[in-house]
Amino acid sequence: MDEKDLRNVVNLLLKQYPERNVKEVEEHTAWHVQNVKEYCFVVEDKGEIKGILILHPHKSIKRIKEEYTSVLELEEIYAVNKEVKKLLVKRLQEISENFEYLLLETDLLRVILS
Repeated sequence: MDEKDLRNVVNLLLKQYPERNVKEVEEHTAWHVQNVKEYCFVVEDKGEIKGILILHPHKSIKRIKEEYTSVLELEEIYAVNKEVKKLLVKRLQEISENFEYLLLETDLLRVILS
């Protein structure tokens, strides 16, 4: 994913989650592209974005009494169809092999499982 993809990526994410704040989605997505670009992916077909996968690696995450190290956070996943979703999930599986934990919110788990 490149900065040139930002507008289209943001529009697709807002299409999936219309209740989200536009400015927040723009800033959050831009931050990931600028800071962890190697973990931001799009699937394209004839120049049109069909899928989005945004991940965020963490060296550690502290919770109330515990600290988890080697964490990969699934920030966003969007796919226009099951074929594209399979590609994104396969990429997620490949990348997550290098991490001990995968962190994701329940809504994103539902997207993966649907």
